[in-house]
Amino acid sequence: MRHLYRLLKVFIDGLYSSVKVINNGNFSSHREINDKKFMKMNKKIKWIYLIYYLNRDFYSKSIPRYKINYSRIKYAGHTGNNLKQFEFFYSLCSSEINVSDRPSSLNNIATAKKNGTIKLVSLKVKTFKVMLMVTTYIVLLLGRIKLNSTSYKYVSDYIFCFFVYLINFERNSSILPSVVVFSNDHNPKYVAISKVCKYFCIKRLYMQHASVSNIFPKLDFEVSVLLDQYSENIYRKIGVTSSKLLKISRNENIEYRASTTYKEITNVLIVPSSVFSEIALTKMVEYLSFNKDIKNVFVKLHPRTKLEDRQKYKAIFVDDIKGLAPQNTVVIGGNTSMVLEMLLLKYQSFQFFDLDNITKDYYGYVNQGLVDELLIDDLSTKFWNEDFVFVMNKLSDYDPYISGTHYKDIARLNNWLIKNINTDRIVKSQAEFMLSNIKRNNLFVFEILDITKGDDSSFAVIDIFLRKNVISIEEKNIIERYYLTR
Repeated sequence: MRHLYRLLKVFIDGLYSSVKVINNGNFSSHREINDKKFMKMNKKIKWIYLIYYLNRDFYSKSIPRYKINYSRIKYAGHTGNNLKQFEFFYSLCSSEINVSDRPSSLNNIATAKKNGTIKLVSLKVKTFKVMLMVTTYIVLLLGRIKLNSTSYKYVSDYIFCFFVYLINFERNSSILPSVVVFSNDHNPKYVAISKVCKYFCIKRLYMQHASVSNIFPKLDFEVSVLLDQYSENIYRKIGVTSSKLLKISRNENIEYRASTTYKEITNVLIVPSSVFSEIALTKMVEYLSFNKDIKNVFVKLHPRTKLEDRQKYKAIFVDDIKGLAPQNTVVIGGNTSMVLEMLLLKYQSFQFFDLDNITKDYYGYVNQGLVDELLIDDLSTKFWNEDFVFVMNKLSDYDPYISGTHYKDIARLNNWLIKNINTDRIVKSQAEFMLSNIKRNNLFVFEILDITKGDDSSFAVIDIFLRKNVISIEEKNIIERYYLTR
């Protein structure tokens, strides 16, 4: 019974996390999903339709079988930003891990190839699916989640992915990895994978890829490599269950102490968010193009921008900014963490909030005095400051390289990784499940094991369990091997 309790607990935790980023259904307009498949969820009788939709999108839906190969380290992410963070992680730890541990499509859970479907015919599995549906219904009701097409899409994605990866991991339990690296803590799919990993006692490492806001879910990973102290402060207000919080700079090679002059500004680089307004962007480009003090206007689009939208701005689109130096380029962004990234690269930066429909000053950069806000009429003027001074101390909370934690935390990351990938994962995984079963059958026995673990007396206690028929000889061997590899 305790085995089921633990499974439902991680499932419910993930369910709450999956709707946290949309403020439990009271979301900003930029996150709205208007898929026709879910429009009945916007009607008054939405709670009745919830059962119908969950049956359609979960209970009756076929379960894909994924081809999972063994590797000590796996990754879970598919976007350009995710993959960039995975490569960064590998560069930090490449001296301690193998070339085969480098991120690729072969060791990425999110891009694993489908290999048919899994037929689930047992009454036990079907009953469990019903249990997940009922649990979801109760959680949404008691948690006062506002039901609409958007919140339903997040919930249905989570519950389906949770079950899919639970079944696939269960069927490949002998070749599960030691560590899974994530770079997204709020997308329903990756929340589901993370919770399934937690259930299977797989260590999870989170690489933060963008600024965080207070609507993000609690940070629930064994190790989290954050961007800066400011992110840690926000996560601690939200809630943290991570055992380790590390802060490692993504700007290690920047010459912070080198002086920069801004008297030759001739270029403007616009960095929109992923949900920018085409009308606003076009108007911005028009105003800036007529500004006599500006020679060139460029746009660096978000990695998730659709191909057709990229084509509309191909005349001014840039992907590599190496040719745009801070001395001659000023940056204007919407509600995007790229504004802070460019500021840390010593570009004089501003925000233009009409560029998207996201809540004004979503990340708080203007409120914190890091950048200034621009209005549409400002774009016709010489809005930048030629005497701008890059104040390094002001940004110490936003870059661990400045604050001094960078190199210490790289060492801590490598030490943690070595400790966890050099353990026999298969033995440890089996033993964790054996211990879980013992806990389910006899709580007192498990409490004794917990008190004595790592101790010579553990083996004497295990012998007593065997003589009293609490555990089998097979369980005894696996548990002993588990303690020897801890």
